Amino acid sequence: MEEKIMFLLAESIGLDGSLLDAAADPVNKYDMDSVMILDFVIRIEDEYGIDFQDFSELSNHMNTVQEMVDYMMEMIGGDHIE
Repeated sequence: MEEKIMFLLAESIGLDGSLLDAAADPVNKYDMDSVMILDFVIRIEDEYGIDFQDFSELSNHMNTVQEMVDYMMEMIGGDHIE
């Protein structure tokens, strides 16, 4: 699941998933703007059939790429889902 979320994030940013640095600040390193973040959230919603209600909460979990991925995994329901 983590790999899939990283792939969706890379698509939103416009990069090859293997180029993402999990320790990087996505806003500063990848120039992620609000449109890219919204695109990422929509891709997660479409992929996992969820409705992410609190978009603003994501901003509290954007210090690193890994933190974003961990937060999305938590929102989806844990790391046991493929």
